[in-house]
Amino acid sequence: MAQSADERILVEGFRCEELRPGLHCIDVLGNDEQVDPAGKWRHLGKKLAERLILRRQKAVLVSTFKLEHYLLNICETSNTENSAGFDHEGMHYVVTSLDSTKLELTLPDIVETELFYYGMNVWLCFFNEPETSSAQALCQAGEAPFVDEMKNFISNLRSMTESRLSFELIAAISDGCELLWFNAKM
Repeated sequence: MAQSADERILVEGFRCEELRPGLHCIDVLGNDEQVDPAGKWRHLGKKLAERLILRRQKAVLVSTFKLEHYLLNICETSNTENSAGFDHEGMHYVVTSLDSTKLELTLPDIVETELFYYGMNVWLCFFNEPETSSAQALCQAGEAPFVDEMKNFISNLRSMTESRLSFELIAAISDGCELLWFNAKM
């Protein structure tokens, strides 16, 4: 059966619908809403890692929470080289570059957390260029279009589907069932 134009495969095994150009909705739980949601999200994390590795993309975690305990499991910590931050509307946001060689371990751990899949100020961004994915470069004072775009996105979470971003970003919807994917590379 041919795929319709609005139903594409971004991540194998998960239904995808194009909401508008540049924005897709991934149905993570499908008809299994009562079955181990963390397990389904973990499976998505594994598939995301495979996709990023295959495409040689870099991942950056943006969060109001320090998620070091998820990263420590694989001997990765936030330090001055892979972590930076910015303040917005009274909150501090931590930007952490994830080690590309450990994505298969890191992403499932992050994506299966309730903080991520209930959309609690935890987002993942993907970049093609290695230099673009450095947390320090992304948050560099005076030259931070990434920070400006994130601040605009954060300020408009209630209408996040209207957000326009210049980079790939995934954000879970607060119902714990779906994921929005901005600027997905097909």
